[in-house]
Parts: sequence; structure tokens; C-alpha cells
Amino acid sequence: MSNFLKPLAAAAVIAVIASPALAQFKKAEPPRLDDFTALECAIVNATDRDWKDPVYKIDVSLTFNQGQISEMWVQHTSMSGSTYVRSDQYAQASIWQKQNVMEWYWKGVRGNNTMVGEVWHNDQGWWYSERLFKQDRLTEYQMVSHCHKVQPE
Repeated sequence: MSNFLKPLAAAAVIAVIASPALAQFKKAEPPRLDDFTALECAIVNATDRDWKDPVYKIDVSLTFNQGQISEMWVQHTSMSGSTYVRSDQYAQASIWQKQNVMEWYWKGVRGNNTMVGEVWHNDQGWWYSERLFKQDRLTEYQMVSHCHKVQPE
């Protein structure tokens, strides 16, 4: 390297080392909700599994009317191709949402059992969970799944 370039190279290295690093951390904006949002979910944690015919995916759809939840649909699909629509399995259903956060719930009754499903979005993405209660006491079954948005068919 020529005598002329050595001082320029040294000055460039010093400038880079002495310059403060600039990093900008911003909270991710929540996803824009359409009037209809479809999710496909995979179970990531469950307290009990049906190992003979395990569920491999859960489809969830949310329908909104002026920003308020008006319908939630949940279907489990097992490895054999059997499908289980939660609204067909659980009666006396109700849906609601938590104000000012991206959380929506459904609740239904089947015999002495009550199931509560929850859809939410946080910094890690979309999630769906279910908890089973027997006579208002949480039983052994709890499930959490991670989801991604899909285009409606």
C-alpha cells in the first residue's frame, strides 16, 4: 500500500471504530384485521394427546363486523383425515373479545365439560389454545398451538 493510502485507510478504520453504532428497535405493528381472518395452527404443547389418531392441524377463522368479533369457527383435523368442528361438539356457545388487545374467546358446553378456546396475537405471531373444565374446574387437558394466516379458500 502506498504511503499516501496508509493514513487514509487508518483514518477510515478509526472513524468506523469510533462511530456509535446505530440500532433502531421498534415494536412490531399488529397485523391488520380484515373482516375475515383465517389461520392454520399446529399444536406445540398439550397435556394429553390422542396418539392413535393425533390432530395435526387446527383451522380457525374469525369474522368481524365493524371491528367486533361476530363469528369464530374452529376445526381440528386428525392424521386419518377426520375433522372435528368445535361448534358441532359444544353447545351453548358464546364468543367475546378482550377490549383493546388482540384476544378473542369462545366457550361451549358438552355434558359436564366446558371448553374455552382463545385466539390471540403477540410479538411471536398468532396463537390458539384450548382448556377443558369439568364442573368449573380445570381438568388435565390444555393445548397451545402456533398459527399463521392463510388465504381463505
